[in-house]
Amino acid sequence: YIVKTKFSNFSPFLITILIALIVVFSIIPSVNVIKSTEPVDKEYIRDFTWIRENTRPDAKILTNVFEGNILNYFAKRQNVVDSYFILAPNPGQRLKDIDIIYSSGTSQLDINLLKKYNINYIYLSDSTRRYYKIRESPKLEGCIEKVHDNIYEVKC
Repeated sequence: YIVKTKFSNFSPFLITILIALIVVFSIIPSVNVIKSTEPVDKEYIRDFTWIRENTRPDAKILTNVFEGNILNYFAKRQNVVDSYFILAPNPGQRLKDIDIIYSSGTSQLDINLLKKYNINYIYLSDSTRRYYKIRESPKLEGCIEKVHDNIYEVKC
């Protein structure tokens, strides 16, 4: 098309500008995102591998919203919420409920919320402990049992 216009003499220049725009608006931002992305912590890989190898394929795991995607990738298990919850039913309510479960105090975990989401395991990583200011492990006699370093099984 350019050959038929008055801009045919500028064809090499236009192609150079087009390539420069592609580099500026797609390649450079992509490289910056890659550089700013932190590698996955070995703790997650170890724990989520354990979950994949030692839990039923239909098990539902409670994680914080930032760890849900990592769980899906490494453990191949369903989570309650992750950062891609556009199609999830009631995402705002799910976030509130997870906040209640984690911040309600480890001795007073809300059994009704655990049952509401059919949660089989609770993953309590160091980052979750820091985020929710959790100092001790969950304790509900006969209901929560520690099965691995940061993993608790819900039995009730």
